[in-house]
Amino acid sequence: MPHLLPVLWHSTLGDRKGIEKLTETWDKSVVDRSDDLKNWVNVLKQMINTKKIRKLFAYANNHYAGHGPATVKLFADLWEKK
Repeated sequence: MPHLLPVLWHSTLGDRKGIEKLTETWDKSVVDRSDDLKNWVNVLKQMINTKKIRKLFAYANNHYAGHGPATVKLFADLWEKK
């Protein structure tokens, strides 16, 4: 029987020094992370669908793409499309 994780916390954290070379304001995404997030959505959806996890919490900081809330929205939009 596979081990079940009741909760998974997924954090998308970025390269602080790298992104700060591109921006010092955190009001919009400056790096396109769509492909990366699509891959994460595929992996995490599969884990949910096969009941390996029952609840997922996703978090993104500004250093991932330039704007944490926009990253979470993109993740949620991709999740709904899948």
